Amino acid sequence: MNDTQNEEKRYFDTCKNEFWQEVFALELDYLTKHLEGCRDILSVGCGPAFLEAELAKRSLLSVRGEFFLCIENDKISPCTDRADAALYILLGTKGI
Repeated sequence: MNDTQNEEKRYFDTCKNEFWQEVFALELDYLTKHLEGCRDILSVGCGPAFLEAELAKRSLLSVRGEFFLCIENDKISPCTDRADAALYILLGTKGI
């Protein structure tokens, strides 16, 4: 495992700990409340889009398009695996 893979694993492991799960739960509650009445949602952020994935699981977000970017050897390029994403852009519609 190289240094980048070690950092990614550490990041994912950290996101799974109880503290961050509680933070994510609060953020999801906030988003759920404040997205009320919204139809289109554009989310741009760093990392693998954990919150957006959870909103989609809860049928609160129907993803119409998503684009993930990776950084490798100082080059930015599209990637297909959200786990590898350094940046994501997501366009969705508020679920029913």
